[in-house]
Formats: sequence, C-alpha cells, structure tokens
Amino acid sequence: MRASKSGTTSGGRAHTTRARRARGSIDTLPSGSLRVRVYAGTDPVTHHQHYLTRTIPHGPTAARDAETARQRLVTQVQEGRHPRTNATLTLLLDRHLAILSASPRTRTSYRGYLRNHITPLIGHFRIGAVTPEILDSFYAELARCRDHCGTPADRRITNKATPTTARSLAGKQKCHACRPLSPTTIRKVHFLISAAYNRARRWGWIHTSPTPLASPPSPPRPNPQPPTPDEVTRILTEAWPTPDLGVLIWLAIITGARRGELCAQRWTDFHPDRRTQYITRSITQDGRHTLEKDTKNHQQRHTALDPDTTALLAAYRNHRETLAANHGLTLPPDAFMFSPAPDGSRCLLPATLSQRYRRLVTRLGIHTTLHKLRHFNATELILANINIRTVASRLGHANTSLTLNTYTAWISEADQHATTALTQRIPVRLTPPPRHHAPPQQPNGIYQRIAHDLHEAITNGTYPVGSPLPTNQELAEHYHASTGTIHRAITHLAEHNLITVSRGHRATVLPHPTPVPRRSAPTTPSTAAIPFPLPVPPSPQPRPRRIRRPRIARTPPRPHIAGRSGSSPATAIDPHLLQLAHLLLQRAASTPPERIQHHQPINTPPASTTPGIQHQQPPGTCDTAPTPRQPPRQQTITRWRRLRLQSPQ
Repeated sequence: MRASKSGTTSGGRAHTTRARRARGSIDTLPSGSLRVRVYAGTDPVTHHQHYLTRTIPHGPTAARDAETARQRLVTQVQEGRHPRTNATLTLLLDRHLAILSASPRTRTSYRGYLRNHITPLIGHFRIGAVTPEILDSFYAELARCRDHCGTPADRRITNKATPTTARSLAGKQKCHACRPLSPTTIRKVHFLISAAYNRARRWGWIHTSPTPLASPPSPPRPNPQPPTPDEVTRILTEAWPTPDLGVLIWLAIITGARRGELCAQRWTDFHPDRRTQYITRSITQDGRHTLEKDTKNHQQRHTALDPDTTALLAAYRNHRETLAANHGLTLPPDAFMFSPAPDGSRCLLPATLSQRYRRLVTRLGIHTTLHKLRHFNATELILANINIRTVASRLGHANTSLTLNTYTAWISEADQHATTALTQRIPVRLTPPPRHHAPPQQPNGIYQRIAHDLHEAITNGTYPVGSPLPTNQELAEHYHASTGTIHRAITHLAEHNLITVSRGHRATVLPHPTPVPRRSAPTTPSTAAIPFPLPVPPSPQPRPRRIRRPRIARTPPRPHIAGRSGSSPATAIDPHLLQLAHLLLQRAASTPPERIQHHQPINTPPASTTPGIQHQQPPGTCDTAPTPRQPPRQQTITRWRRLRLQSPQ
C-alpha cells in the first residue's frame, strides 16, 4: 500500500509527494509468528546478499513487537553495529588458523581443540549470535567432561552403557567416567576463540566481540615441585655410567635449559675458552615430523659455565670423537652434542629423552619429570640469593614477572634468609623485656651481692610470696653494712619487680619471681636449638671510673687494726692527719713508761688484788668501772699509744 501527499508550490502549481517505503519487511509465517528481515549488504565471505532476521512469536502484541524489532535492526545497519556476515564460528576459526603465525605443533593443538570441542558444541552458531552466556556454558561443559557425554554433540558415547547393561556387557565395554579438561587447556581454547574474534573485528565482520565479557577459568596457581638435592644426587649417580645420559642430565641441571633446547645443542654452541654455552635453537616434534626451530620465547641466550662443567664437556667431546673414530667416521664441528649417531648427524628426539629419563627415575622410585630439573635450577639459584633478573635471564623467561609468579614460595623463603642475614648484621637484638629481670650474673658491688642473696632466698622459698623482708636495720646488722647499702640493694630488687616497697611499710615479696641464675658463667645454647643464628654482641666498653673527692670526717679516723674487717688501710687517711699522728707518736716516745701504765688496752682485765685469785670476767666485756671521759686530744694520744704498744718491735 502506498500513501501520497499533495501540496502547492510558490507558483501555484500543485504536486504530489510519495512516502518512502519502510526499510525491511515483516512476513507472516505459517505458524502465525512474524519474521522481520532487514537488508545489511553483501556477505564478504559468500558474496551473497546478507539479511538481518528476527522472529517474533504469535500473540496479541506481535505486530507492535515486530515493528520495534525492525526499527532496531535498521538502526544497527545504519550505525554499522551489525554483523556483516552469516559465517559460523567454525568457518571463522578455519580462516583464522589458516593464516595464524605459529609453530606446527601449536597449530596442530589448536586444530585438535576445534575438532574435538568447539565444532561439536558451538561451531554451528553464527559469529554474531555467540553471546557471553553461550561461551560460559561452553566452558562449563568442558570443565565437566572432555567427551561431552549427554550432549547432542556426543557421537562416540551416544549409546553409553546403563547400570543394567553394564553388568551384562562386563568385560566387553568399559563404563564411561567423566574426565574434565584442565583449566589451562580451557584457557587455551578461550584464547583461540578470542584471537579469532579480534581478527574478525579487524576484517569488519563484526562490530563487537563477546569474549571480553566471558569468564574462563582462573589460571591455576603455579606449584613447581623440584626434586630434592638428595634425589638429584641419586639420579646423577645412576645415570653416570652412561656418558650420554649423565652429561645431558648434568647440563640440564646447570643451565636449566628446556628439553627441546638440550636436544638441539651443537658443538658450535659450546665455547670452552669463554666458558659459555649458547642456546639458540630448539627441537620440536609434530607427529612423525621433527623440526628445528628457534626457542620458545624467540630469544637467544648465553649461559655461563663453571670450570668443572667446562672440563666435563671438553672430555665428553673427546669421547664423542673417539666413538666416531672407532666407526671410521669424523665428528663434524657442527655435530649435535647428544646424538644416537656416532658422527652426531642426527639429533636426539625429545620424546626419546623423556622416555629414558622416566625409566631411570622409575627404577629409583622417584616421582619426577625431566622438566622439573629446570625448576631445581631456578629454586637453587633463588635460595642462593641470586638476583631474580639473572635467574630469569638464565631460564629464558621473557620478563621477571613470570619468574616471580612461578617461584613465589622459594622467593619468600629466600626473603626469610635475607631477613636472618640482616638480623645477624645488627649487633643488638630488640626483644620485649620480660616481667621479672634477673639480677646480674656476676655481682661485683656489696649491694649487688646482698641483692643476689635476697633473690636466692625469695626463689627457694625462704621468703614466700606476700611475706615481708627483714627490716633495713636487721639486714645491716646481718651483712655488717651500712643502712644506705641495704637501701640500695632493696631498691635494686624493687626495680626488677621482685618486691614492692611503700613508705612506712616493710618490703613485701611479689608473686612469680624469676628463677635465680647461677653465679657460674652463663652457657651459650647450641645453635640447633635456636631458630636463627645468634648475633655476635659488641665487646663491652669499660665503665669510666668516677672520680670522687676525698671526704674529710669531722671525727678523727680510726687506726687500722689487723684482723678487723671493713676497715680502711692507713694509706687512705688524709695527709694532714698522718702528719698529726707522726707528731703524736714522737711525743709519746718521749713520755715516761710509768705514765703509760694507767692506760690499758680495751678488754684487758685488771690485775686481781687478792693473791692467788684471778679476776673472772666474761670474754668480750669491759670493766664495770668505766674509764673516765678524756678530752678529744687526750683520747687520740691514748689510741696512738695503744697502737704503738701493740705493734711488734
């Protein structure tokens, strides 16, 4: 049906304007549903006309919904947001793999993913119809079963055995067990589809890609399990009788090279004068075909060798030359290092190397692989505190982030070693102080010895918890020390939280005192009982002596009496007092003897007045009649006279 519209021009002439035909069409299907079609140009793949279609189910609002869908499709075509082709996902991946720049083995793996997983499940979808929901369901199916059992795309297990038929077909057909694909393989499938969609966007086939919104499995956490040094020693000991295998395993341990890189080594890559091994090529297998290509990361690296490895490779070269001479051949300069041929014309296959190594470790009862020798090289270098950039360079990693992510556990352990080494460099270790501090190991001063004895008494229960200590006066009489010394010892114990002291009260023992240390020299614990080495403390500096001014007593000092403890020697008396004593002695020498008889020494009993009867007096006591008080000058003269009389002639 066409619509017309009439009007008048400025000259008075009437004209008729036809309405434009709506873009697209809405057709009614036999089922009553409505199909919307909008022309979108020519398909760049098939070179046929390309239409965008939508189907609206039958219903009371079907006409309105169909018109809305038609307008939406027209808008997409006008803005260029529509898929320009009806090509399927399988066709897109075929075109992508045909021009993909990858190694033959990688291309073969991708074709296996397309043939076994993508084509049976989602390969029939048009590339514009694939949504993130479809991709998530596809990845979930791969994570459930790699054989896609129970899906329409399953062809090998369509008539799988039921529990009833399984018993009847026992021994003829095995029951199916679902085995999921690994997260790494599913991620590779996702990367293949994503790369194909990115190429389709560059070609202009689609406007947007659904892969950025899809959710593939998270990458598994790297968990390398290298063999222990003891296992490596056993492997080398077992392989050493075979020179080819023993030298190859040793080179794998030292260089950390991959399996294909070891098989591709030639004698031209070995430079004994520089002690360097060049790693530039790799051997790969694609089915029955063997190819020599560049390394995995397309990087060439030079690995330094130690003198022992250099001498070993030189001796192995002489062995290969002798072997070739025994067969009447000559070893060429560019021959393969590890070759089944005497002249080194053929390389050792990577699969053969893995098989020989697997048989070797199986005989030893060790569960490991050849690739884990590469992990052993990396972990030992990291634990030896080698720079992580050097480790990544020797392993051939493209960047250090791969090394950090793969060997995180060993990097943390090396960090602990670094922390321990740093602690050893610090002369003083900071530790939280305990609640009770023990007194010094070797007390020197008088107050320290008193404090140590009191600490022992508190520890062994002589003074229980909560009991008071003796008074300062009692302690002073017991230790024959001054009250100030006792007070200093009490203060020392209080500072170490052994007792509590308050004004007007006696010192009380606190609960949970620390055990008293012995006076013997402390023994250093063994290193095995300590989680880290002990730092060497700095040598203690001698404490500067405090210069004290001599104190002149107001009363004359007592003379030194032999056998009396706690007295000071005569050399400690003030020089003025010595001069005064010298004058007094001179005067005493000129005094008549009869005048000295009235001044007897202390504790000397007087002569008995009764003949034959001696005066009995308790020892250590004086006469009942006290000596009359004398002036200070006369008392000093009397003391020095006694000293002169008691001193031997």
